[in-house]
Amino acid sequence: MAGRLLGQDGAAPFVSANEVRIPVGRTVAFQLTATDVIHSFWIPGLAGKMDMIPGGITTLPVRAEKAGRYRGVCAEFCGLSHALMAFDVIAMEPEAFDAWLAEARSQSPKGGLSEGAHLFADHGCGGCDSLNGGTSIGPALGDFAGRGTLGAGILPPTTAHIAAFIRAPHKAKPGVRMPAYP
Repeated sequence: MAGRLLGQDGAAPFVSANEVRIPVGRTVAFQLTATDVIHSFWIPGLAGKMDMIPGGITTLPVRAEKAGRYRGVCAEFCGLSHALMAFDVIAMEPEAFDAWLAEARSQSPKGGLSEGAHLFADHGCGGCDSLNGGTSIGPALGDFAGRGTLGAGILPPTTAHIAAFIRAPHKAKPGVRMPAYP
């Protein structure tokens, strides 16, 4: 699951994957679509289910009344990794949310490219994944270091899990379209 957080102030969208932050007491609208098969976006405790249809856009309004972490899932069998499709919605008090969003938008790479960024570029990872939230087949990875999970909620983001996922993603997530990089 990828999300684009559009600011009311006309600021550029903030893109995330597998974790969405929302402010308590403010209605947010999730605009949902799919690229390949029907999915069903569901955040128990926050919102009902909404189908995600390839080629179409559906809108699901959500309003959190209390701060907390809510687990979201795909509630429609959509392929081999269906049971592994999950994401977190973190509802934050409005002041904390506004501060988090300002900080997240201000983050920019410092200095030259890291070794990881060079590997990302050299191996063509940008053909599917993006660092800045542009159009991509795979998830936006710009906020990767701040995530609590890897592979849509299936693994903790340890160095060993990240390396294993890159080497053989299909072992952790059957049916994944990411190629292996042994």
